[in-house]
Amino acid sequence: MCHTVRGTIAGGRVAPDLTHLGSRQMIAANVYQNNDAYLEAWITHAQSLKPGTEMPDLTQFSGEQLTDLVAYLRQLQ
Repeated sequence: MCHTVRGTIAGGRVAPDLTHLGSRQMIAANVYQNNDAYLEAWITHAQSLKPGTEMPDLTQFSGEQLTDLVAYLRQLQ
Protein backbone atom coordinates (compact mmCIF):
# COMPACT_ATOMS: atom_id res chain seq x y z
CA MET A 1 0.00 0.00 0.00
CA CYS A 2 2.91 2.36 0.58
CA HIS A 3 5.69 1.30 -1.80
CA THR A 4 5.87 0.76 -5.55
CA VAL A 5 7.51 -2.33 -7.01
CA ARG A 6 7.39 -1.94 -10.78
CA GLY A 7 6.05 -4.98 -12.60
CA THR A 8 3.76 -5.92 -9.69
CA ILE A 9 0.44 -4.68 -8.35
CA ALA A 10 2.31 -2.81 -5.59
CA GLY A 11 1.70 0.75 -6.70
CA GLY A 12 1.96 2.79 -3.53
CA ARG A 13 2.99 6.42 -3.89
CA VAL A 14 3.62 7.33 -0.24
CA ALA A 15 6.99 5.64 0.25
CA PRO A 16 10.13 5.06 -1.85
CA ASP A 17 10.09 2.81 -4.91
CA LEU A 18 11.49 -0.60 -3.93
CA THR A 19 11.89 -1.93 -7.48
CA HIS A 20 15.69 -2.15 -7.23
CA LEU A 21 16.10 -2.42 -3.46
CA GLY A 22 18.28 -5.54 -3.75
CA SER A 23 20.91 -3.67 -5.76
CA ARG A 24 21.20 -0.78 -3.30
CA GLN A 25 24.16 -0.63 -0.93
CA MET A 26 22.28 1.25 1.79
CA ILE A 27 18.73 1.57 3.16
CA ALA A 28 16.84 4.10 5.28
CA ALA A 29 18.04 7.14 3.34
CA ASN A 30 21.61 5.80 3.22
CA VAL A 31 21.89 5.27 6.99
CA TYR A 32 22.22 1.45 7.22
CA GLN A 33 23.88 -1.26 5.14
CA ASN A 34 21.50 -3.18 2.90
CA ASN A 35 21.80 -6.62 4.46
CA ASP A 36 19.39 -9.15 5.94
CA ALA A 37 19.87 -8.02 9.54
CA TYR A 38 19.22 -4.35 8.87
CA LEU A 39 16.31 -5.07 6.54
CA GLU A 40 14.66 -7.20 9.22
CA ALA A 41 15.30 -4.52 11.84
CA TRP A 42 14.06 -1.75 9.54
CA ILE A 43 10.85 -3.60 8.71
CA THR A 44 10.02 -4.46 12.31
CA HIS A 45 11.46 -1.52 14.27
CA ALA A 46 12.13 1.40 11.92
CA GLN A 47 11.10 3.88 14.61
CA SER A 48 13.89 2.66 16.90
CA LEU A 49 16.49 2.86 14.12
CA LYS A 50 15.43 6.27 12.85
CA PRO A 51 13.00 8.07 15.18
CA GLY A 52 10.42 10.12 13.33
CA THR A 53 10.68 8.22 10.07
CA GLU A 54 7.43 7.72 8.20
CA MET A 55 8.05 3.95 8.08
CA PRO A 56 5.91 2.37 10.80
CA ASP A 57 7.06 -0.54 12.96
CA LEU A 58 5.61 -3.70 11.39
CA THR A 59 5.72 -6.29 14.14
CA GLN A 60 2.94 -8.57 12.89
CA PHE A 61 5.17 -10.87 10.81
CA SER A 62 6.14 -14.32 12.09
CA GLY A 63 9.82 -15.24 11.89
CA GLU A 64 9.29 -17.22 8.69
CA GLN A 65 7.19 -14.46 7.10
CA LEU A 66 9.86 -11.89 7.89
CA THR A 67 12.59 -14.12 6.49
CA ASP A 68 10.55 -14.62 3.30
CA LEU A 69 9.84 -10.88 2.98
CA VAL A 70 13.52 -10.00 3.35
CA ALA A 71 14.47 -12.67 0.80
CA TYR A 72 11.94 -11.19 -1.63
CA LEU A 73 13.21 -7.64 -1.11
CA ARG A 74 16.85 -8.71 -1.50
CA GLN A 75 16.13 -10.26 -4.92
CA LEU A 76 14.65 -7.04 -6.30
CA GLN A 77 17.39 -6.05 -8.69
